Amino acid sequence: MLVVPDASVILKWVLPAEREPHALEAREIRNAYLDRECDLLVPALWLFEVGNILALKFADHAAAQLELLCALDMPEQALGPE
Repeated sequence: MLVVPDASVILKWVLPAEREPHALEAREIRNAYLDRECDLLVPALWLFEVGNILALKFADHAAAQLELLCALDMPEQALGPE
C-alpha cells in the first residue's frame, strides 16, 4: 500500500499529540512505514512546508524535530512533469 502524507500529517508525527487532532491516526501511518507495512511517497516540498510551520510555531525545537523527520528517509516525488 502506498501512502502520500501531506505536511499536516507529517507534522503530527513530531508535535504534541494532545494538541493535534487525529495525531494517533497520523502516527499509525508513520509506524506502518517504519514497520515496512506500507510505502510512503512525500511531495518534494514537504521539508519546506513542515520546516516553515515548525520554525514559526515551535522555534525552540524545530531543528531537532526536522532532524527526526529527515532521519525517516522518506522517498520524495519530484515536482513537475515526468
